[in-house]
Amino acid sequence: MKIIIFIIIACTLFVAWSLCIVGASADEQLEMIYAKDLERKENGMNNTYAPTENKEQEKIKVESIDTIVTMHGDKPYYENKYREVGDKCYHIGYSSYYLDVALEYRKKYFEVVERESDWIPCSERIPEEPKENPVFDGKCLEVYLVTTKYGSSDQDKVYPFRAFWNGINFTDGCRILDVIAWMSLPEPYKEKTE
Repeated sequence: MKIIIFIIIACTLFVAWSLCIVGASADEQLEMIYAKDLERKENGMNNTYAPTENKEQEKIKVESIDTIVTMHGDKPYYENKYREVGDKCYHIGYSSYYLDVALEYRKKYFEVVERESDWIPCSERIPEEPKENPVFDGKCLEVYLVTTKYGSSDQDKVYPFRAFWNGINFTDGCRILDVIAWMSLPEPYKEKTE
């Protein structure tokens, strides 16, 4: 992963250097990139691969989208890296040798939507009654991530951490907690085996 990030950074720096835009403001950089794209179009370097047109197609709903640049020979190639809602992996596509085309694809084919929070307010619902849990010597306990609030004003600190649910109260093992929201624990980390 670090190698990929290094390559992306190196390519970005190379593009900036090759366009002589080091030290320019962000607006000036975009102007220079657009000018370079226009020059490529005028010189016949029009290898843009557009998605097939579908008038009835809804926009792809994504949690995030970034336009990344890679170098193909001495030409920058712009690709949209996106993660669809509910998907755990990223996709790369809707690409072009022209930045304005790649950015237009973002507007035309994608809709960024906010991911729903996994937090469940206690005012809406509390966890189900726990069953005997062998992890806790057969006691009726489950572990959740919780958010507690200390104090009575909106400016007081909110702390998320692990807590136990016994079917009646959330506890930290010593005292009852004033929990305002909870969520199930995520899947444990698994090392990749190669």
